Amino acid sequence: MFCDQLISSEITPVNLNYRVEQTLHLMDEYHIRQIPVIDGDAFLGMVSEDDLLDVDSDKRIVEVVHKLIGFKVKTTDFFLLAVKLVYLYDLDIVPVVNDKLVLEGVLTKQTLFKYLAEMSGAGSNGATVLLEMEQIDFNPPLFNRLVESNDAFITHLNSWSDPGTNRLHVLIQINKQEVSDILATFQRYDFNVRHFAGEELYTNELQTNFNQLMHYLNM
Repeated sequence: MFCDQLISSEITPVNLNYRVEQTLHLMDEYHIRQIPVIDGDAFLGMVSEDDLLDVDSDKRIVEVVHKLIGFKVKTTDFFLLAVKLVYLYDLDIVPVVNDKLVLEGVLTKQTLFKYLAEMSGAGSNGATVLLEMEQIDFNPPLFNRLVESNDAFITHLNSWSDPGTNRLHVLIQINKQEVSDILATFQRYDFNVRHFAGEELYTNELQTNFNQLMHYLNM
């Protein structure tokens, strides 16, 4: 998904002649803390709410142009670049410009989160398995073979390092809910299963047997 496919045109930029009071009113109306500033069609940067709150409300944006922040993405950039900017700099929006630095629109944090969730498989119906390992043990082809050996397949795979331990966490999404055989296979290969979300047949059968025993004893 590229940035030009997610552009919102609902947020109107301000120009250099806007007063600070007008600009803050627009931010409040759009529920954002930054807003793009343009000169004609050219993107100049964004002005933030924090930088305007201490400025005389009658001043024009041209008088605070030195406070503009230049974060932006191009229409041809992959949307994860915008996600990175939102994460690193706590942005509500990311301006999108073309090759001539003309503002095409913005990407909102809400839109980016929606597509990030879709990309990570948050809306899928299958089970998820969280593994923990040393980084040297990261082996996606092996993970795939182990899952497929249990008549399933991987729909999504994400990984990240724990900053405290430097160990790797691998989140695997699978196309089916019942994962007892898959968990057993990972454990047989000495992978540490930290967590899973799905149905574990063995656990369910044990609970059923326990319930039947308690029912018999209470008769």
